[in-house]
Amino acid sequence: MPARAARKLAGAVRASTYRPLEIPYRSEVLHADVPEHMEPGGYYAFPVTVRNAGTRVWRRDGTERMDLGYYWTDRAGAVVRTHTVRTRLPHDIEPGSTVTLNAQVRAPLSTGTFRLEMDMVAPLGQRLELYGYNRPHRTEVSVAGEPRFYAASITVAGVPERLVPGGRAPVTVRAVNTGTLAWPAGGEHPVFAAYRWLDSSGTMLVDPEQHRARLPRDVAPGATFSARMVLEVPRAYDPSWRLVWDMVRHEITWFADQAREEPYHRPVHYHADSASERFTMRERMWLWRAALTVFARHPVFGVGPGNFPFLYNRWKPPDARYAPRLYVVNNTALEVLTEQGVVGCIALMLFLAGVVRLARRAIASRDPGVRTAAAGIAGGLVAVAVQSMTFSALALNYPWILTGILAALGWADGDTRDPRA
Repeated sequence: MPARAARKLAGAVRASTYRPLEIPYRSEVLHADVPEHMEPGGYYAFPVTVRNAGTRVWRRDGTERMDLGYYWTDRAGAVVRTHTVRTRLPHDIEPGSTVTLNAQVRAPLSTGTFRLEMDMVAPLGQRLELYGYNRPHRTEVSVAGEPRFYAASITVAGVPERLVPGGRAPVTVRAVNTGTLAWPAGGEHPVFAAYRWLDSSGTMLVDPEQHRARLPRDVAPGATFSARMVLEVPRAYDPSWRLVWDMVRHEITWFADQAREEPYHRPVHYHADSASERFTMRERMWLWRAALTVFARHPVFGVGPGNFPFLYNRWKPPDARYAPRLYVVNNTALEVLTEQGVVGCIALMLFLAGVVRLARRAIASRDPGVRTAAAGIAGGLVAVAVQSMTFSALALNYPWILTGILAALGWADGDTRDPRA
């Protein structure tokens, strides 16, 4: 009987780790016609067939938007920092459905043999590979030749010296193709003359697709084109904003956002997806929901000290990002419930009750030095307790040291007054 119980307890963590409730985001690349040879920095389009192997719909638009993405690695497996392009879905893709995309890829700017790793990108900007259930489609590509890039020299006539919120002004844009690639005027991804508004930190403020002018024809390298546009000043315009003119290839790249040579440096106004959401309350809500799920399945003894970080990616909410590193619960009470269960929580409460009793004795001491020290330590521990509501205090050394000192003061002080007196 004891052996059977031991085997059952030993399998608890294994069962939690390898039997997720669902796999919300998972993809299978069924076919990809990747070119074997590319030119450095060149833009390429080829068909890729992908199946939605998860349980959630892939959305084309909105906060749950999914795209086909990729990254490059060298022979050693190191990721190559380069400008990447994402491919939009033509429509929402239901679970189990397949879709053939005209994938858009830019080659690395350096020459050599590289591995193209293609994967779907989740709503919060992470590749599905990082969710733990996916493997990207890998293809070796030889990159050789002269660098290829988009570039333009732009002059704008008619911009008012003083910009007024809500104002409009006709302007003439003249652009020279100073790059090595032609600008297509039509097709799925045409090139436009455009402008965008950036604040002092470089954040894009207004939807730039509202402010574009079509090319009258394809523009070859060295050729020039001009167009008339209407400059619209946002009603919320602030003098600290910057007006930036540029060329843009629809759903591919702004010319200023790409690089001409290694290493590639991401522009300030190019936002890494959901970077501002890291280490926030939203992330903690994911952790707490996952902790409650684990506790509900293992309420008595929990999953064992230190095991929650290994279980988070299996039991996280469907809308939560994959954690590439180990997370703690970031709530001390929930951490104890999750890892030690109700038994551990009761034991901790009894321990803290004993500490509080000794603290009251020390604070009521007739020795002013003991009273002052005990009150100061108790106040600090109260602050730690408040912090532990959104933080894990179990792994910190100083709260335990201070708790021990406070308990020792109460224990050692034999000449005390009853706190209730």
